[in-house]
Amino acid sequence: MADKKVVQVVVLKRKTVRHDGETYPENTLMDLSEADAAALIKAGFVATPASLLASVSSAATGATVTTRDGTAVVQGPVETQG
Repeated sequence: MADKKVVQVVVLKRKTVRHDGETYPENTLMDLSEADAAALIKAGFVATPASLLASVSSAATGATVTTRDGTAVVQGPVETQG
């Protein structure tokens, strides 16, 4: 039996996903098979972190995306105080 490729996705705002007996609220990172990820992306429940960053970076400069588990990704210029 071949290993399935796993895709990391983020549950979108105002959405909840129930998968394999677990409930994933908005902003939660989860690992899914390619087929499950594709179906949930098409249905508008999840997105890949890369697609979220691409949409955020095209809409604003210096945006930060933070998930509930505390993972933060900064896109754009970062100001430092010194």
